[in-house]
Amino acid sequence: MPGVYKQLLFMSDYPPGTVAGAPVIVRQLLRHYDMEKLDVFCCRTWHENQKPVVTQSFLPCPHTTFESVKRFDLRPRRFFSPIQSSIDCGRIKTIVAKGKEVIAKRGVEAILTAPYGCEFSMAAYYLSKELNIPLYVFITDDWDKANPYLLPNWIIDRHHTDFLKHAERLWLISPSMIRVYKERFGVDGEFMHHFLEADACKTIRQELAPPDDKIALVYTGSINNMFESTMQWFCDWLNQGLEFDGKPVELTIYTQQEPTSYLGPAVKWGGFVAMEEIPQKLAQAHLATILISFTDHPVISKMIRTSIYTKTIDYLATGTPTLVVSPPYAAEVEYFKDATSVVTAMDKEAVKAALLRLLKDAEYTKTLQQAGFDLVEQRHSRTALQRIFLRHFEK
Repeated sequence: MPGVYKQLLFMSDYPPGTVAGAPVIVRQLLRHYDMEKLDVFCCRTWHENQKPVVTQSFLPCPHTTFESVKRFDLRPRRFFSPIQSSIDCGRIKTIVAKGKEVIAKRGVEAILTAPYGCEFSMAAYYLSKELNIPLYVFITDDWDKANPYLLPNWIIDRHHTDFLKHAERLWLISPSMIRVYKERFGVDGEFMHHFLEADACKTIRQELAPPDDKIALVYTGSINNMFESTMQWFCDWLNQGLEFDGKPVELTIYTQQEPTSYLGPAVKWGGFVAMEEIPQKLAQAHLATILISFTDHPVISKMIRTSIYTKTIDYLATGTPTLVVSPPYAAEVEYFKDATSVVTAMDKEAVKAALLRLLKDAEYTKTLQQAGFDLVEQRHSRTALQRIFLRHFEK
Protein backbone atom coordinates (compact mmCIF):
# COMPACT_ATOMS: atom_id res chain seq x y z
CA MET A 1 0.00 0.00 0.00
CA PRO A 2 1.17 3.57 -0.65
CA GLY A 3 2.53 5.02 2.56
CA VAL A 4 2.29 8.82 2.22
CA TYR A 5 -1.03 9.86 3.69
CA LYS A 6 -2.67 13.06 4.87
CA GLN A 7 -2.84 13.79 8.59
CA LEU A 8 -6.29 12.43 9.43
CA LEU A 9 -8.66 12.90 12.37
CA PHE A 10 -11.36 10.24 12.77
CA MET A 11 -14.37 11.29 14.86
CA SER A 12 -17.17 9.01 16.03
CA ASP A 13 -18.73 7.67 19.20
CA TYR A 14 -16.75 4.46 18.88
CA PRO A 15 -13.05 3.79 18.37
CA PRO A 16 -12.23 1.55 15.40
CA GLY A 17 -12.19 -1.96 16.86
CA THR A 18 -14.13 -5.19 17.16
CA VAL A 19 -16.84 -4.27 19.66
CA ALA A 20 -19.58 -4.14 16.98
CA GLY A 21 -20.14 -4.16 13.23
CA ALA A 22 -19.58 -0.47 12.41
CA PRO A 23 -16.36 -0.21 14.49
CA VAL A 24 -15.09 -3.35 12.72
CA ILE A 25 -15.74 -1.81 9.32
CA VAL A 26 -13.91 1.41 10.21
CA ARG A 27 -11.02 -0.53 11.75
CA GLN A 28 -10.61 -2.41 8.48
CA LEU A 29 -10.68 0.87 6.57
CA LEU A 30 -7.86 2.35 8.64
CA ARG A 31 -5.71 -0.61 9.69
CA HIS A 32 -3.32 -0.05 6.76
CA TYR A 33 -3.12 3.70 7.38
CA ASP A 34 0.07 5.29 8.69
CA MET A 35 -0.64 5.32 12.44
CA GLU A 36 1.60 8.35 12.92
CA LYS A 37 -0.79 10.22 10.61
CA LEU A 38 -3.98 9.24 12.45
CA ASP A 39 -5.86 10.53 15.51
CA VAL A 40 -9.12 9.16 16.94
CA PHE A 41 -11.79 11.10 18.86
CA CYS A 42 -14.35 8.84 20.54
CA CYS A 43 -16.65 8.37 23.51
CA ARG A 44 -14.94 7.23 26.71
CA THR A 45 -17.71 4.71 27.40
CA TRP A 46 -16.93 2.91 24.14
CA HIS A 47 -13.19 3.06 24.73
CA GLU A 48 -13.00 1.88 28.33
CA ASN A 49 -14.42 -1.13 30.19
CA GLN A 50 -14.09 -3.40 27.18
CA LYS A 51 -12.86 -6.97 27.17
CA PRO A 52 -9.16 -7.45 26.34
CA VAL A 53 -10.06 -9.04 23.00
CA VAL A 54 -11.68 -5.71 22.08
CA THR A 55 -9.06 -3.32 23.47
CA GLN A 56 -6.34 -5.31 21.71
CA SER A 57 -8.09 -4.54 18.42
CA PHE A 58 -7.86 -0.75 18.84
CA LEU A 59 -5.57 0.93 16.34
CA PRO A 60 -2.12 1.93 17.68
CA CYS A 61 -2.62 5.68 17.31
CA PRO A 62 -3.52 8.52 19.71
CA HIS A 63 -7.07 8.31 21.11
CA THR A 64 -8.79 11.29 22.74
CA THR A 65 -11.90 10.28 24.69
CA PHE A 66 -14.88 12.28 25.96
CA GLU A 67 -17.04 11.42 28.96
CA SER A 68 -20.69 10.43 28.50
CA VAL A 69 -23.57 10.38 30.97
CA LYS A 70 -24.37 6.95 29.54
CA ARG A 71 -21.66 5.59 31.78
CA PHE A 72 -24.57 5.35 34.24
CA ASP A 73 -26.65 2.39 33.06
CA LEU A 74 -30.06 3.65 34.15
CA ARG A 75 -33.16 1.50 33.75
CA PRO A 76 -35.49 1.30 31.99
CA ARG A 77 -33.24 2.18 29.07
CA ARG A 78 -36.15 3.01 26.78
CA PHE A 79 -36.94 5.92 29.12
CA PHE A 80 -33.50 7.08 30.26
CA SER A 81 -31.44 6.53 27.10
CA PRO A 82 -33.13 9.34 25.07
CA ILE A 83 -32.66 11.71 28.02
CA GLN A 84 -29.01 10.76 28.39
CA SER A 85 -28.46 11.19 24.64
CA SER A 86 -29.93 14.68 24.84
CA ILE A 87 -27.65 15.60 27.75
CA ASP A 88 -24.65 14.24 25.83
CA CYS A 89 -25.32 16.78 23.07
CA GLY A 90 -23.70 19.25 25.43
CA ARG A 91 -20.39 17.59 24.55
CA ILE A 92 -20.36 19.14 21.08
CA LYS A 93 -18.67 22.37 22.23
CA THR A 94 -16.09 20.42 24.23
CA ILE A 95 -15.29 18.16 21.28
CA VAL A 96 -14.97 21.16 18.93
CA ALA A 97 -12.62 22.95 21.34
CA LYS A 98 -10.40 19.90 21.73
CA GLY A 99 -10.56 19.34 17.98
CA LYS A 100 -9.14 22.80 17.30
CA GLU A 101 -6.29 22.07 19.69
CA VAL A 102 -5.40 18.72 18.12
CA ILE A 103 -5.81 20.01 14.57
CA ALA A 104 -3.35 22.82 15.25
CA LYS A 105 -0.88 20.59 17.07
CA ARG A 106 -0.96 17.68 14.63
CA GLY A 107 -1.49 19.58 11.39
CA VAL A 108 -4.68 17.72 10.51
CA GLU A 109 -5.43 17.85 6.78
CA ALA A 110 -8.66 15.84 6.63
CA ILE A 111 -11.49 14.77 8.93
CA LEU A 112 -13.33 11.45 8.63
CA THR A 113 -16.54 10.79 10.52
CA ALA A 114 -18.87 7.79 10.73
CA PRO A 115 -22.10 9.05 12.32
CA TYR A 116 -23.55 7.01 15.17
CA GLY A 117 -24.83 9.40 17.83
CA CYS A 118 -25.11 13.11 17.27
CA GLU A 119 -22.16 14.88 18.87
CA PHE A 120 -18.99 13.65 17.17
CA SER A 121 -20.23 14.00 13.61
CA MET A 122 -21.76 17.41 14.28
CA ALA A 123 -18.47 18.51 15.86
CA ALA A 124 -16.63 17.21 12.79
CA TYR A 125 -18.99 19.23 10.58
CA TYR A 126 -18.45 22.44 12.59
CA LEU A 127 -14.67 21.99 12.60
CA SER A 128 -14.59 21.35 8.87
CA LYS A 129 -16.65 24.46 8.09
CA GLU A 130 -14.82 26.79 10.47
CA LEU A 131 -11.27 25.64 9.67
CA ASN A 132 -11.83 24.80 5.99
CA ILE A 133 -10.64 21.20 6.39
CA PRO A 134 -12.12 18.60 4.00
CA LEU A 135 -14.77 16.42 5.66
CA TYR A 136 -15.19 12.79 4.58
CA VAL A 137 -18.39 11.07 5.69
CA PHE A 138 -19.13 7.35 5.93
CA ILE A 139 -22.75 6.52 6.81
CA THR A 140 -22.82 3.04 8.36
CA ASP A 141 -26.42 3.28 9.64
CA ASP A 142 -29.33 5.49 8.66
CA TRP A 143 -28.30 8.35 10.96
CA ASP A 144 -31.63 9.92 11.87
CA LYS A 145 -33.36 6.53 12.19
CA ALA A 146 -30.69 5.50 14.70
CA ASN A 147 -31.35 8.71 16.71
CA PRO A 148 -35.14 9.04 16.71
CA TYR A 149 -35.64 10.87 20.01
CA LEU A 150 -35.49 14.33 21.57
CA LEU A 151 -32.50 16.67 21.07
CA PRO A 152 -30.25 14.40 18.92
CA ASN A 153 -33.11 13.91 16.47
CA TRP A 154 -33.81 17.65 16.36
CA ILE A 155 -30.15 18.54 15.73
CA ILE A 156 -29.70 15.88 13.06
CA ASP A 157 -32.97 16.80 11.34
CA ARG A 158 -31.92 20.45 11.25
CA HIS A 159 -28.43 19.87 9.80
CA HIS A 160 -28.65 16.53 8.00
CA THR A 161 -28.89 17.77 4.41
CA ASP A 162 -26.26 20.49 4.82
CA PHE A 163 -23.96 18.03 6.59
CA LEU A 164 -24.17 15.55 3.71
CA LYS A 165 -23.80 18.18 0.98
CA HIS A 166 -20.78 19.69 2.74
CA ALA A 167 -18.86 16.40 2.58
CA GLU A 168 -15.83 16.23 0.31
CA ARG A 169 -16.79 12.62 -0.26
CA LEU A 170 -19.75 10.58 0.95
CA TRP A 171 -19.71 6.80 1.35
CA LEU A 172 -22.88 4.82 2.07
CA ILE A 173 -23.25 1.33 3.47
CA SER A 174 -25.47 -0.28 0.81
CA PRO A 175 -26.75 0.24 -2.73
CA SER A 176 -30.26 0.71 -1.34
CA MET A 177 -29.01 3.48 0.97
CA ILE A 178 -27.51 5.24 -2.05
CA ARG A 179 -30.96 5.35 -3.66
CA VAL A 180 -32.66 6.45 -0.43
CA TYR A 181 -30.18 9.29 0.18
CA LYS A 182 -30.45 10.47 -3.40
CA GLU A 183 -34.23 10.67 -3.06
CA ARG A 184 -34.27 12.19 0.45
CA PHE A 185 -31.31 14.56 0.36
CA GLY A 186 -30.35 14.97 -3.28
CA VAL A 187 -26.81 13.70 -2.65
CA ASP A 188 -24.72 11.17 -4.55
CA GLY A 189 -22.84 8.64 -2.43
CA GLU A 190 -20.48 5.80 -3.21
CA PHE A 191 -21.01 2.29 -1.87
CA MET A 192 -18.47 1.12 0.69
CA HIS A 193 -18.55 -1.61 3.29
CA HIS A 194 -16.31 -4.17 5.01
CA PHE A 195 -12.79 -4.97 3.73
CA LEU A 196 -10.71 -8.01 4.61
CA GLU A 197 -7.74 -10.11 3.51
CA ALA A 198 -9.64 -12.00 0.84
CA ASP A 199 -6.85 -14.32 -0.33
CA ALA A 200 -6.11 -15.62 3.17
CA CYS A 201 -9.80 -16.20 3.91
CA LYS A 202 -10.44 -18.00 0.64
CA THR A 203 -8.17 -20.96 1.41
CA ILE A 204 -9.08 -21.53 5.06
CA ARG A 205 -11.68 -24.24 4.33
CA GLN A 206 -8.96 -26.28 2.64
CA GLU A 207 -7.03 -26.35 5.92
CA LEU A 208 -9.86 -27.04 8.40
CA ALA A 209 -13.02 -29.13 8.24
CA PRO A 210 -16.37 -29.24 10.03
CA PRO A 211 -17.25 -32.21 12.28
CA ASP A 212 -18.59 -35.50 10.93
CA ASP A 213 -20.98 -36.32 13.78
CA LYS A 214 -23.29 -33.30 13.46
CA ILE A 215 -24.39 -30.49 11.14
CA ALA A 216 -22.60 -27.42 12.50
CA LEU A 217 -24.17 -24.01 11.90
CA VAL A 218 -22.52 -20.75 12.93
CA TYR A 219 -23.53 -17.16 13.66
CA THR A 220 -21.02 -14.42 14.49
CA GLY A 221 -21.29 -10.86 15.72
CA SER A 222 -23.83 -8.72 17.51
CA ILE A 223 -27.51 -9.56 17.90
CA ASN A 224 -29.44 -6.30 17.89
CA ASN A 225 -33.08 -5.53 17.18
CA MET A 226 -32.56 -6.12 13.46
CA PHE A 227 -32.01 -9.81 14.27
CA GLU A 228 -33.56 -10.64 17.65
CA SER A 229 -37.03 -11.95 16.81
CA THR A 230 -36.01 -14.21 13.93
CA MET A 231 -33.01 -15.45 15.91
CA GLN A 232 -35.39 -16.42 18.74
CA TRP A 233 -37.73 -18.22 16.34
CA PHE A 234 -34.90 -20.10 14.64
CA CYS A 235 -33.17 -21.10 17.89
CA ASP A 236 -36.42 -22.28 19.48
CA TRP A 237 -36.99 -24.46 16.43
CA LEU A 238 -33.49 -25.95 16.51
CA ASN A 239 -33.77 -26.64 20.24
CA GLN A 240 -36.84 -28.78 19.56
CA GLY A 241 -34.56 -31.09 17.56
CA LEU A 242 -33.64 -31.12 13.86
CA GLU A 243 -31.66 -33.84 12.11
CA PHE A 244 -30.39 -34.60 8.63
CA ASP A 245 -29.33 -38.18 7.90
CA GLY A 246 -29.37 -38.93 11.60
CA LYS A 247 -27.02 -36.05 12.43
CA PRO A 248 -28.26 -33.33 14.80
CA VAL A 249 -28.22 -29.74 13.59
CA GLU A 250 -26.45 -27.48 16.09
CA LEU A 251 -25.85 -23.72 16.04
CA THR A 252 -22.91 -22.00 17.74
CA ILE A 253 -23.25 -18.27 18.37
CA TYR A 254 -20.06 -16.23 18.71
CA THR A 255 -20.93 -12.88 20.25
CA GLN A 256 -19.81 -10.64 23.10
CA GLN A 257 -22.75 -11.16 25.44
CA GLU A 258 -24.09 -14.63 26.25
CA PRO A 259 -27.48 -14.86 24.44
CA THR A 260 -29.18 -16.85 27.20
CA SER A 261 -32.70 -16.78 25.74
CA TYR A 262 -31.51 -18.58 22.60
CA LEU A 263 -29.49 -21.33 24.22
CA GLY A 264 -30.59 -24.93 24.58
CA PRO A 265 -29.80 -28.49 23.50
CA ALA A 266 -28.97 -27.43 19.92
CA VAL A 267 -27.81 -23.83 20.40
CA LYS A 268 -24.53 -23.04 22.15
CA TRP A 269 -22.61 -19.87 22.94
CA GLY A 270 -19.03 -19.92 21.68
CA GLY A 271 -18.00 -16.70 23.44
CA PHE A 272 -16.46 -13.63 21.89
CA VAL A 273 -13.46 -14.30 19.68
CA ALA A 274 -10.85 -12.08 18.11
CA MET A 275 -11.58 -10.99 14.57
CA GLU A 276 -8.53 -12.89 13.34
CA GLU A 277 -10.05 -16.13 14.67
CA ILE A 278 -13.37 -15.81 12.85
CA PRO A 279 -12.21 -17.49 9.59
CA GLN A 280 -11.15 -20.57 11.56
CA LYS A 281 -14.53 -20.74 13.32
CA LEU A 282 -16.31 -20.46 9.99
CA ALA A 283 -14.19 -23.18 8.39
CA GLN A 284 -15.23 -25.55 11.19
CA ALA A 285 -18.93 -25.10 10.35
CA HIS A 286 -20.96 -26.61 7.54
CA LEU A 287 -23.17 -23.54 7.11
CA ALA A 288 -23.53 -19.95 8.33
CA THR A 289 -26.76 -18.14 9.16
CA ILE A 290 -28.11 -14.60 8.80
CA LEU A 291 -31.47 -14.20 10.54
CA ILE A 292 -33.18 -10.82 10.06
CA SER A 293 -36.27 -9.66 11.94
CA PHE A 294 -39.68 -9.55 10.29
CA THR A 295 -40.94 -6.44 12.03
CA ASP A 296 -43.46 -3.67 11.58
CA HIS A 297 -41.52 -1.30 13.83
CA PRO A 298 -40.94 1.74 11.58
CA VAL A 299 -37.42 2.56 12.78
CA ILE A 300 -36.13 -1.02 12.70
CA SER A 301 -37.72 -1.88 9.35
CA LYS A 302 -36.24 1.27 7.77
CA MET A 303 -32.78 0.31 9.02
CA ILE A 304 -33.24 -3.21 7.62
CA ARG A 305 -34.06 -1.66 4.24
CA THR A 306 -30.65 0.06 4.11
CA SER A 307 -28.33 -2.23 6.12
CA ILE A 308 -26.08 -5.06 5.04
CA TYR A 309 -23.94 -6.92 7.52
CA THR A 310 -20.22 -7.38 8.05
CA LYS A 311 -20.70 -11.00 9.06
CA THR A 312 -22.08 -11.93 5.63
CA ILE A 313 -18.91 -10.72 3.93
CA ASP A 314 -16.85 -12.78 6.39
CA TYR A 315 -18.93 -15.85 5.55
CA LEU A 316 -18.62 -15.42 1.79
CA ALA A 317 -14.89 -14.67 1.96
CA THR A 318 -14.28 -18.07 3.58
CA GLY A 319 -16.60 -19.91 1.22
CA THR A 320 -19.00 -20.83 4.04
CA PRO A 321 -22.40 -21.62 2.48
CA THR A 322 -24.84 -19.12 3.94
CA LEU A 323 -28.55 -19.22 4.71
CA VAL A 324 -30.37 -15.87 4.90
CA VAL A 325 -33.83 -15.77 6.46
CA SER A 326 -35.10 -12.26 5.86
CA PRO A 327 -37.95 -10.05 4.72
CA PRO A 328 -37.73 -9.67 0.94
CA TYR A 329 -37.29 -5.90 1.21
CA ALA A 330 -34.03 -6.12 3.19
CA ALA A 331 -30.92 -4.56 1.66
CA GLU A 332 -29.16 -7.79 2.65
CA VAL A 333 -31.32 -9.76 0.21
CA GLU A 334 -30.75 -7.34 -2.66
CA TYR A 335 -26.99 -7.26 -2.27
CA PHE A 336 -26.21 -10.89 -1.44
CA LYS A 337 -29.00 -12.75 -3.26
CA ASP A 338 -26.68 -14.29 -5.87
CA ALA A 339 -24.22 -15.62 -3.28
CA THR A 340 -26.52 -16.87 -0.51
CA SER A 341 -29.59 -19.08 -0.10
CA VAL A 342 -32.48 -16.75 0.74
CA VAL A 343 -35.77 -17.65 2.44
CA THR A 344 -38.16 -14.70 2.65
CA ALA A 345 -40.57 -16.05 5.26
CA MET A 346 -40.43 -17.57 8.74
CA ASP A 347 -41.42 -20.92 7.24
CA LYS A 348 -39.84 -23.97 8.86
CA GLU A 349 -40.35 -26.23 5.86
CA ALA A 350 -38.83 -23.67 3.49
CA VAL A 351 -35.87 -23.15 5.81
CA LYS A 352 -35.41 -26.91 6.19
CA ALA A 353 -35.43 -27.33 2.40
CA ALA A 354 -32.88 -24.53 1.99
CA LEU A 355 -30.57 -26.07 4.59
CA LEU A 356 -30.85 -29.47 2.96
CA ARG A 357 -30.05 -28.08 -0.49
CA LEU A 358 -26.97 -26.28 0.82
CA LEU A 359 -25.80 -29.54 2.37
CA LYS A 360 -26.66 -31.90 -0.48
CA ASP A 361 -26.52 -30.01 -3.78
CA ALA A 362 -22.78 -29.63 -4.37
CA GLU A 363 -23.15 -27.86 -7.73
CA TYR A 364 -25.56 -25.30 -6.28
CA THR A 365 -23.33 -24.66 -3.29
CA LYS A 366 -20.25 -24.32 -5.48
CA THR A 367 -22.05 -21.73 -7.63
CA LEU A 368 -22.93 -19.70 -4.53
CA GLN A 369 -19.37 -19.95 -3.22
CA GLN A 370 -17.87 -18.70 -6.46
CA ALA A 371 -20.33 -15.81 -6.61
CA GLY A 372 -19.30 -14.93 -3.05
CA PHE A 373 -15.60 -15.09 -3.85
CA ASP A 374 -16.12 -12.86 -6.90
CA LEU A 375 -18.12 -10.30 -4.92
CA VAL A 376 -15.54 -10.15 -2.13
CA GLU A 377 -12.64 -9.76 -4.55
CA GLN A 378 -14.38 -7.00 -6.48
CA ARG A 379 -15.72 -4.91 -3.59
CA HIS A 380 -14.28 -6.07 -0.26
CA SER A 381 -10.65 -7.05 -0.83
CA ARG A 382 -7.52 -5.11 0.01
CA THR A 383 -7.27 -4.06 -3.63
CA ALA A 384 -10.80 -2.69 -3.41
CA LEU A 385 -9.89 -0.85 -0.18
CA GLN A 386 -7.18 1.06 -2.00
CA ARG A 387 -9.43 1.88 -4.97
CA ILE A 388 -12.51 2.90 -3.00
CA PHE A 389 -11.09 4.53 0.13
CA LEU A 390 -7.37 4.93 0.79
CA ARG A 391 -6.46 6.71 -2.44
CA HIS A 392 -8.50 9.72 -1.35
CA PHE A 393 -6.11 10.31 1.55
CA GLU A 394 -2.83 10.00 -0.34
CA LYS A 395 -0.68 13.06 -0.76
